[in-house]
Amino acid sequence: MENKHSLLIPANIVSQVQGLVNQAKGLLLPYVTPLTLAERHTLPKIGGKTLSFVEKAHEYAVQNPNLCPPYLDMAAFNTDFADVHNLLMLNNATLQLHEYTDDTRHDLRQRSLSGRAHLLQFRENGHPSGHSRRQSRI
Repeated sequence: MENKHSLLIPANIVSQVQGLVNQAKGLLLPYVTPLTLAERHTLPKIGGKTLSFVEKAHEYAVQNPNLCPPYLDMAAFNTDFADVHNLLMLNNATLQLHEYTDDTRHDLRQRSLSGRAHLLQFRENGHPSGHSRRQSRI
């Protein structure tokens, strides 16, 4: 198995990244809405087609305010619309970071399990530098 990860991540880099992540969470906390699992399941899913529909509806509402129903709070709609795009941008950036770290973690875990299996086999075969399990049971 190819070793794709050969550099130890320095502790100061891990600490700096953790600090930046905590800083980002702190900056966003007043503006985000954490949901419970039940709340998350009851909300409609918003995919690319839904977002396109909302973008078109927002465009029409801005261009034709007289066609908007009187109960529509246009200021709130503008805020929500802008933040959907802002959060989507942030979500994409953090998702990419998550995927990089998760891929590396999975690769390292797989290689460590493979290395452990080789060591156990090495030991089982009674290599001179280690005791085999069969010898230790006698």
